[in-house]
Amino acid sequence: MTTPEAYTRDTSDGSGSLPDADVLLRQTDWAALDFAFEPEVIDVADALTKLFDENADVRARALRDLKEAANHQNTIYPATPSVALYIAAVLPDDRTEATGRYGEDDRIRPLRAALIDWLRVLAYDVDDSSVAAAQRHGFGVYPAQAELRALRPTLFHAVMAFVDDSDVDVRHTAITTALVLLDTPQEHARHRAELAKPVADLLATSTNWYHRAQALDALDAWGEDTVTLRQTEPPRPGIRRAEPRS
Repeated sequence: MTTPEAYTRDTSDGSGSLPDADVLLRQTDWAALDFAFEPEVIDVADALTKLFDENADVRARALRDLKEAANHQNTIYPATPSVALYIAAVLPDDRTEATGRYGEDDRIRPLRAALIDWLRVLAYDVDDSSVAAAQRHGFGVYPAQAELRALRPTLFHAVMAFVDDSDVDVRHTAITTALVLLDTPQEHARHRAELAKPVADLLATSTNWYHRAQALDALDAWGEDTVTLRQTEPPRPGIRRAEPRS
């Protein structure tokens, strides 16, 4: 059975290597992996295949099923790293350009943007702050979390391929996800040169408060002054901007 460890050997840039997606799909015994639901409830291999169905509704349902099976209630299951690796491996596939309503906001966007955004969610679930919070409550890092954490450099390089994408949804989502995949100041410093222009372009063009917040946090991590920029940021949805005191 193929496992994520087979594709995370060190390379010259420390990123690990991505498998051939079709080989990974065929050689992984998905039914033997532990997900949130039994195969008779959600057939993960079938859902992975249906990501490329011609029908947009079928693709959207497949992505919802995968999220429920591999990341139910933000839990990392033993099978989650393999799914994340497959998602990263298929990102260059032209079929991920197919548009649909892949999310709760009912907005039409490319499947590629939705897949990259899910990698962002998975990265959050195993980032340093999440692990530290769990440890404060007496929980250690369990094997599935450790496997997914080990994949972060590989996932980072997979999404970095799209930070200059011609599609604005893909581009902004890739920039944001790449930033989330950087935990430490050392990682931010190492990748500042390649992310500086994409981050600047995002701040110049995006009206998405979340994307902008991640970009501003990156500028903070790089030691740049964001006070003026933050003063002119629009309020987040559902959050009323405090009135200045007289």
